Amino acid sequence: MVPVTADPLPTYHHLFLQVANDEGPRFDIYNNGTYYQKHDGGGVNALWMTGNPAVQKGQITTTANQSGVFYLVDTGGRGWDDDGLLMLAVNGTIPDSFKVHIRASGYTWTPVSKYVTPSSDQIHYVDGSIDETFTKDDLIYGPQNWRPAGQANYPIYNGQNMSDTGNTFRMMFIDLHAGILGANSTTGAPPLQNNGGIKVEYSFENMNTFAAFDAYAWCQDANQGQGISWTNAVNTLGQTSIASGYCVTGAPASTGPLSIPPGTLPPTDPDRDGRYEDLDGNSALDFNDVVLFFNQMDWIAENEPLTAFDFNRNGSVDFDDVVLLFNMV
Repeated sequence: MVPVTADPLPTYHHLFLQVANDEGPRFDIYNNGTYYQKHDGGGVNALWMTGNPAVQKGQITTTANQSGVFYLVDTGGRGWDDDGLLMLAVNGTIPDSFKVHIRASGYTWTPVSKYVTPSSDQIHYVDGSIDETFTKDDLIYGPQNWRPAGQANYPIYNGQNMSDTGNTFRMMFIDLHAGILGANSTTGAPPLQNNGGIKVEYSFENMNTFAAFDAYAWCQDANQGQGISWTNAVNTLGQTSIASGYCVTGAPASTGPLSIPPGTLPPTDPDRDGRYEDLDGNSALDFNDVVLFFNQMDWIAENEPLTAFDFNRNGSVDFDDVVLLFNMV
């Protein structure tokens, strides 16, 4: 059952992590919607996040693109993971209208013994293993500045300053409902789509701060036992070892024009050119708009978006803009 409010994780490993998927986990071993996160072995040197599945290690991406694609890949000695999970951490104040759409594609198979690898006749590619939208209410963990791993206080993103304990995130865990096949498990097999990795397509709505994705992998039977024992490596501030990660900087919240005193309606842009000629908000350009501009020019310059009233495009709101508006009437 999803908690009503978010709570920080109690410790860094030996956790039952609830997934945000409506359908629950692909492997609901405990019949409670969770995966067991161990991290008594495994570590951070096998699982990677990359923008190019052919270049697997050392891909660290920070982008302002609110939609994009990345991949989860494996270079470990065993070379396969029965299931891949995504952690999404969002920084700061999260608007109620926040959404993220995740679509994943990858290979699935019935889990096999740790002494063998999935054979080519056992694996099946699923285009759209999940295709789901998640909201603010799915960010049920946090606020905190660390994430589950094999050690305490493990960073959420590469270069994070862990001494800044006020830089907190809320988190969710998403089951991608597909596994990961690495080169060490596919020797001699036909070429695989995306080199056997999981393709993740994301799209944000109303994310205006900073978000970090991290990868986790679960196996039913491995030398480390059953559970999650792998995640992608990141570095704290000042470290430079090989790492991977994918972060998105937020889009600023929309700042439309405010109602100009003494009016009650916000200005509008009748011709949709990005300049707000209808200052009194009555859906018509007339002389009253010019008078309002002249009388409230200083207030407009201090309180309104500059580009909305800079008709001569000189980088300021001034009397020349009033004259241009007068000439439009």
